[in-house]
Amino acid sequence: MRRIITYVEEQDPLLALAVIPVAITFRGILEGTFEFMRNLHFQMTLFKSFLFFFLHQGAFYFAAFVWLALILTLFGRRPPLKAFNFVATFSPIIVLPPLIDALMGGGYRLHYIFTWSDAANVLMNFFNPFVELRGITYGMRLEITLAMLGMAAYVLFHTRKLSAAVLTAAGTFFILMFIGSLPGVMAGITGRKDIFTYGATSLIPDDTMRYAILEIFALTLGLVLFLFAYRRDLAVKVLSLRLQKLPFYLAMGVVGFALGWKLGGHLWPHPFSNPFDYVALAGLLLGLTFAHHFGVLINDYYDLKIDRVNRKPTPLSEGVMSFKEAKVIAAILFVMAVATLLSLGWDAFILGLALLGLAWIYSAPPLRTKRFHILGTLTLGLIALFCQYVGASLWLMGQTLLAYPTDVALATVVGVAFGFGVKDVEDYEGDRRFGVRTNYTLFGFRIGRILSGLFTGGVFILIPIILGLKEALIYAVPLGLIAGFVASRERFHEKLLWGLFFLLLVPTAYLYLKRPVRGALEISRTYNHYNYVATIFRRDAREGARALDSLLGILPCDHRLVELKLRFLSDRHPERAIDYFEDVRGRCRMDGRMLLSAARAHLKLGDTDEAERLAKLALKVGEVRALGFLAHLYQMEGMTYEAALYEARYRRLVKGR
Repeated sequence: MRRIITYVEEQDPLLALAVIPVAITFRGILEGTFEFMRNLHFQMTLFKSFLFFFLHQGAFYFAAFVWLALILTLFGRRPPLKAFNFVATFSPIIVLPPLIDALMGGGYRLHYIFTWSDAANVLMNFFNPFVELRGITYGMRLEITLAMLGMAAYVLFHTRKLSAAVLTAAGTFFILMFIGSLPGVMAGITGRKDIFTYGATSLIPDDTMRYAILEIFALTLGLVLFLFAYRRDLAVKVLSLRLQKLPFYLAMGVVGFALGWKLGGHLWPHPFSNPFDYVALAGLLLGLTFAHHFGVLINDYYDLKIDRVNRKPTPLSEGVMSFKEAKVIAAILFVMAVATLLSLGWDAFILGLALLGLAWIYSAPPLRTKRFHILGTLTLGLIALFCQYVGASLWLMGQTLLAYPTDVALATVVGVAFGFGVKDVEDYEGDRRFGVRTNYTLFGFRIGRILSGLFTGGVFILIPIILGLKEALIYAVPLGLIAGFVASRERFHEKLLWGLFFLLLVPTAYLYLKRPVRGALEISRTYNHYNYVATIFRRDAREGARALDSLLGILPCDHRLVELKLRFLSDRHPERAIDYFEDVRGRCRMDGRMLLSAARAHLKLGDTDEAERLAKLALKVGEVRALGFLAHLYQMEGMTYEAALYEARYRRLVKGR
């Protein structure tokens, strides 16, 4: 026993880490094949299957394994890496549930715990084999029980304390239950049903992505605690990597998010009605934080010789972090940034990859654009712009680059390209020795200071001009003069310059968003998808139906599109219209037009009672046309008095309009 545990603990953690994705892949294959779906793809589309295998499952299991390693560190008093080696080595235990379930019952439907009653039932009856648990299969119960026993045995072996082993087993159970219940916790604390939270329209377009982002939050917290357990001094250094610059890049993401909302918010049926719209904003900030820390660490890695000459304190130059640790942490930051952005949608993922690529070529050979005058800060300007693009993509999706205002893009790139040169004053000696071209190394320290002051101060004044905000010059000019003076000093007063920048940014953003915003590709309220599809319908009903289904695949809860499909189906297949209405009612918030369209379908099928009920519900939420429908319905049934009453009300309201 001792020999096995020692062998496992002494393995290279990277080799142990490699076992986990292998185990996750086999778990996905077996679960898809033998559980409820009976399909290797597991999901309805190949892209969703990809998300399930490599994002959703990966985030869930890595979060679970990191937290389990923390439990062993806490109760077993083991070094974090040795504890992780133990957990990772035995991670293939996760392939057991689908095999056990296939043998016992032919496969089951697995899902998260969504209600407090389900959670209570699991806690009370998990170890009772005579009680079936909703969503928790017998294979999963055996898997978790074996994990608890294995964790407890490991701690008992090292500590010889039964109390520590019992606490480890209990901690294992509750951690796994909590991570498995996160989607239900999200639905519970927001007071929404899970079918609305995960099935209705949101800025995070897919339920698989919504599950994944919650697990990524849990994984992030686990990684931070794991790093503190590994080495507190290293954790502090990693978390504080150029922390003074982080607010700028986060602000760029928020600016993009706000502009995307301004430009494309009308394309979404109910912005911020789903709590995952707020989660999307939190995910955006987290993803940009990972990207920022990745870029900074890569820069520190390739700038080590320069930083040593300049005596610049970084984790590497101070010896707090080894080269191997830097590579591993940078890889983790990259993967976490990619996973977080992918959980926000395909467009955020692609634009995020471009953002990470810009951060790489800024610092790393062979391109290493920071070596070249202006080109280096131009790269930083593009990084800032792509932070905005990522934020805007949550609203604008595939039209982000076309719809984004060109004046904002230009102001961002120009502002950073010419205003960020002042940062090089603290790297003068090292840059000069290693051939990095900046204002200071090209023109001399004194003239470089003057140029940096002129550029920085000029940018403060130029940005409002580019944006067409002449009223902003009232505060931009004095701020620019102060910033220019500060930027021309021998020392780099970074915090003061950032403070001046945010004094410029906040009111300027407010003034810009306050007025009508026009994108490069006009997305205005005078144009909408409904008119586009209706035009096609007038030409060819079949082509219109195809275009409508395509748009509903992107905007499944757009009220006017849903109404159009209900009307189309009501005219041709009333029974299908009713089925579609019931499906939409389970996923989207209703409005009067949808209810009235469903009422028409019921009337065509002769179900006048249901037609009347739905029409009155539509009337209750302000759908005036329901009066005319009810008048027609009562006329058909020979109820002339009621028909006349509703007809009179309908005519009066229509004329009043």
